[in-house]
Amino acid sequence: MAQPLRSTHLRPRAVHTQRTDLEETWHRHGAALFALSLVLFEDVDHAEAVVTQAFLDACTPADIALAPVSRRELARYVYVLWVRRTTASGSARQLASSAHPGWRPSGVAAMAKLSRLQRTAIALALFGEHTYTEIATLMDLPAVDIASLMRSGLLAAAPSPARGCA
Repeated sequence: MAQPLRSTHLRPRAVHTQRTDLEETWHRHGAALFALSLVLFEDVDHAEAVVTQAFLDACTPADIALAPVSRRELARYVYVLWVRRTTASGSARQLASSAHPGWRPSGVAAMAKLSRLQRTAIALALFGEHTYTEIATLMDLPAVDIASLMRSGLLAAAPSPARGCA
């Protein structure tokens, strides 16, 4: 009886390891990246598709032996995909009411009243774990402008203090 080739015998293990790494990365970063994508794309279907594409592109068979991909790298990729799509479409939309407003991760609904730049900067920091200097580089703006956008956006998104408490 013929013996199976050694490489064929080991292949299922490599594929299984890849799936395990992908699943672990998904569980670790998936929710935060979906929240980032939802803030950027303002549409549940686009958000899901882009996050899925980011994971698939990051976890190719050639990457099996590499260390897990960081949230920053995945968030940067989601942002780049968003920039490409908004540049291709020629416009950035306002926060869409059709994006299932009742089904948004915590923190996303509060950002609806912010400007696109404020939402983007805060989402990259909150969900993508980027510093304001990294965000400045990604958004091609001065760091001081990013810091200002984030400060004003966080103040605007914060709940109003209760009145009448003395």
